[in-house]
Amino acid sequence: MDKQIKRLDETDEYEHEIDKRDEEQILEELKGNLIEKSFYEFTDKSGRRIIGISYTGIKQIAQAMKGFETVSIDLRETPDEYICCVVVRNKNNDLTLPGGAQQPKMITYTDMNGNKQTVRDDKAVAKVIAKAVRNAIRSTIPEEHIKELYEEWKKKRERGM
Repeated sequence: MDKQIKRLDETDEYEHEIDKRDEEQILEELKGNLIEKSFYEFTDKSGRRIIGISYTGIKQIAQAMKGFETVSIDLRETPDEYICCVVVRNKNNDLTLPGGAQQPKMITYTDMNGNKQTVRDDKAVAKVIAKAVRNAIRSTIPEEHIKELYEEWKKKRERGM
């Protein structure tokens, strides 16, 4: 990846965007749908190309590498959100690291009449656990594996697959 490309997980500015896109993948997975998008590519407001590995991409790498073990899951609740910390061990490199995530209990959406509605998010616990697992696994995967998967994904896209 060239120097103009900034990884999404290295900047707070894009955390919201990657979380939003990953939430969509998590919800699709909960519905039993197959998700194939391993990376996100988009252009920011300044015209810079942004590339980030998706929730599905992290899972694909973990499944291909094998040898991941969940050591612990700690789920906590505040009045407004769920907080989860997952500790994962990558047996391939004997690296054990945590990953954390927060998820609001309420979700705001626009209804068919254009009105904003705020309701309890009944998928909030599933989302926060999935995000914490994603973050824990991501922290144990060597960069070269992510770069290899990105190059493969890019070649498939260029061939129209």
